[in-house]
Amino acid sequence: MNIKEVIDRGSLFLKEISDSPKLDAQLLLCNVLNIDRVSLFLSYEKEIDDLMKAKYDALLERRRLLEPLNYIIGKREFYSNDFLVNHDVLIPRPETELIIDLAKKYINKDVKNIIDIGTGSGVIAITLKLIFPNINITASDISEDALKIAKRNAQIHKVKLDFVISDALQNIQNNFQMIVTNPPYVKSSFIEDDLSLAYEPRQALDGGESGLEVIEKILKEAKEKIDKDGLVIMEHGFDQIEGVKSIAKKYNFDYLGNTKDINDHPRVSILKWN
Repeated sequence: MNIKEVIDRGSLFLKEISDSPKLDAQLLLCNVLNIDRVSLFLSYEKEIDDLMKAKYDALLERRRLLEPLNYIIGKREFYSNDFLVNHDVLIPRPETELIIDLAKKYINKDVKNIIDIGTGSGVIAITLKLIFPNINITASDISEDALKIAKRNAQIHKVKLDFVISDALQNIQNNFQMIVTNPPYVKSSFIEDDLSLAYEPRQALDGGESGLEVIEKILKEAKEKIDKDGLVIMEHGFDQIEGVKSIAKKYNFDYLGNTKDINDHPRVSILKWN
């Protein structure tokens, strides 16, 4: 079989479980052949040997069982850069890029130190460091395995970060002018009912019964680690805006506003500490 025929067969195999079966089939084959999509398109008539087909079929089966494509190929694009991902870290979502967009608007000469809480694969901290190389950025996570991936990504992108194992801000010694975070905010019951989340680390998703437990923990602890007029930029669920406002008020943060996702839902809020 040639490459085109293999892709067509793979696309048909994934039709029932994927919204983009042809793209999935192409990317999985790129992974097997270690080539990019342009090279793949230019090689449509090339024959594939049995060993490569067997490897490809194994990946197709993993995808058929609903394993996320990015875990299978081991990478995810974020803010136009590729990052390593595995089952120890959450797959970065497009809406998380809104954190970067909002941070860029508010970072000024007074911002010297930033912390990314729950860094996971490190995409937020690394992207900010690439844009603002002179700012000191700390990347923290409760998971040592997640920090290993973040450190590898930092090495690949040639940036220097301070890495700390910490549950929220418990092990953090320094103070910051900005906190950025994509915390766990999914309701526990929703995780149990959604098979598409089964492959991702629960610790990076689970926001407790309300979905707001980790958000409250971060804001409660942030009071001791953020300078006056310091900012918190935080992702949250599309239906959690009122809960975030209530928690912000409880801990004396001013709610400055939010950025909406592609579906016009508020997904990233910015708060100021007085």
